[in-house]
Amino acid sequence: MSTTSSDTPDRKSIQTPLSNETFASPKRLRGLKYGKPFRILPDVNVLKIGGQSVMDRGRVILPLIDEIAECAKKHHLLIGAGGGTRARHAYSLCLDFDLPTGILASVGAATARQNARMLQMLLAKHGGIYLNPDDFPSLPLFFRVGCIPIMEGMPPYDLWEKPPEQGRIPPNRTDSGVYLTGEVLGARKVIFVKDEDGLYTDDPKRNEHAEFIPRISV
Repeated sequence: MSTTSSDTPDRKSIQTPLSNETFASPKRLRGLKYGKPFRILPDVNVLKIGGQSVMDRGRVILPLIDEIAECAKKHHLLIGAGGGTRARHAYSLCLDFDLPTGILASVGAATARQNARMLQMLLAKHGGIYLNPDDFPSLPLFFRVGCIPIMEGMPPYDLWEKPPEQGRIPPNRTDSGVYLTGEVLGARKVIFVKDEDGLYTDDPKRNEHAEFIPRISV
């Protein structure tokens, strides 16, 4: 039995500004202004614990653990862990095997996850709890009961990480992941705990003439 166009029912449609539109239309995209983003958890402070600069130094982190526990009594803290030297070693092996960027991102996330697990154990008696990306909707509950959520800093792009313009190192690593977390939550602050005073024009460990940048904007 054949049908004609007159026999075909009309397509169901919901009238919205994006109905029957292509997301590739520059004209349409220009009309979608962002406005002021809604801040989901505006009282949260996101901390990034550096992998190479802090975690790799072993027991020297213990005073920092005590300080975090004390601060958590007055503030809501969400902690992200870096991957450190082990992540760099894993990247080197992946590059030697000619593996793609997505694999490097997955391996880097696994290393950061190890550091997050260690941080969680060190903070367990103070309410430290490991946070999976799927657990983000539970953050308000965790803060309500006095927990300190700890996550891997690597954003969960994994195999779908976009390759960089040069090389194969994932462009979005733990610093980016922690910043993006703070941005999407509308956090009060994103604080990077490192072994330097802040941002420099070059690596101050290798260039004694590197200049400190006290303030920067994008």
